Amino acid sequence: RTTYLERDLRRISDIGNLGEFARLMNLSAAATGSLLNQAHLARDAGMSPATAGRHLSILEASFLITRLPPLFVNIGKRMVKAPKLYWNDVGLAAHLCGIATIEALRGGVMLGRLVETLLMMEIQALLPL
Repeated sequence: RTTYLERDLRRISDIGNLGEFARLMNLSAAATGSLLNQAHLARDAGMSPATAGRHLSILEASFLITRLPPLFVNIGKRMVKAPKLYWNDVGLAAHLCGIATIEALRGGVMLGRLVETLLMMEIQALLPL
């Protein structure tokens, strides 16, 4: 029994170390609903920022995450500011964070981030393509 990660993502991309990739997935799931700091994610996952960026691009291309650019009228300012990171599946994000029950979610630090992610995905579903 192989997972999507092991079978399809590895086949369509150049993921050499599945352990590193899985660690980045877990860390990015814990960062859902917050500003994306790619350098910190890379450091915590034990990989280079370039590798982390490539892996995040793979997650985005496979529609697992969304990077929401900041909303500024000034385009120059928008290019400098960090985007927010959202997982497109709140249940998967919770699973990757080790949250298996409602009791584990209540009172935890992830509650607000997961609710924000859920709301963001619902709003995104209402927007025209």
